[in-house]
Amino acid sequence: MKKSVKIFSISLIIITSLFFNVAYSNFLGSVILMQGKIIDKATGQPVGTSFRFTSESGKKNQSRSGANDGSYQVVLNTGENYYLALKEYVVVEPSAYFQLPANSSYSEITQNIYVRKVTTGVELFSFKAFEPNSKTLLDKVHQTLTEIKFFMGMNPNLNLKIIISSADSWFKGSSKKEEYVDKKGKKKTRTVKITPQEIMTEFSKARYAELLNHFTELNIPTGHIIFAEDKSSSGQKKKVKPPVDDIPNVTISVYKILDL
Repeated sequence: MKKSVKIFSISLIIITSLFFNVAYSNFLGSVILMQGKIIDKATGQPVGTSFRFTSESGKKNQSRSGANDGSYQVVLNTGENYYLALKEYVVVEPSAYFQLPANSSYSEITQNIYVRKVTTGVELFSFKAFEPNSKTLLDKVHQTLTEIKFFMGMNPNLNLKIIISSADSWFKGSSKKEEYVDKKGKKKTRTVKITPQEIMTEFSKARYAELLNHFTELNIPTGHIIFAEDKSSSGQKKKVKPPVDDIPNVTISVYKILDL
């Protein structure tokens, strides 16, 4: 009789254990525990800072990495895509855009994140936003602009400098008619030459305006942004195919850090 009771007790424990394991798994649902360390790419030192994962559906998960070892842990939904933004740091590698696998149960991912300290003049983003001779923003740039949006959400005290390059495009000099008043007060018309460099400058400004329009659409603050033209290469007089197809033509850096 005692032996039967003992066997029954062991069976009950096993069944109860299985029940609680299944229940715990269901409670967790299809989530992923992402963990690792946040490390300064330049120094190799651990970084303690606030960070935020924001899903494409708008869910936010904010936490802080350990000051001593840079360790972090965050629970994210499986199968969702997330953008990572940090306070006073910008992600260097891997990408700040995480596409999580669609697992059917709880799982874990170990991922170290390498970052760069945000200081005056530091480059934050560099990417190809336009095709040669085009002022229309590429569709694929939406992901980068969303990264910028969430980065600025964590760092609202930054003034940005946006450098637009049009060295990937080509221009011919032209001319235009303009009216002027001579010394005798008479209105006259003259022909004015427009150099390739002048055309490129206006073209770069048009690209900048297009970029700012998309900033506005994504509610990225534009009040503290300055424009600069990359004049390292003058406009081409004829079509010249770039040696590499994905040469960046937009660079965003820190112009000033405000004391808010």
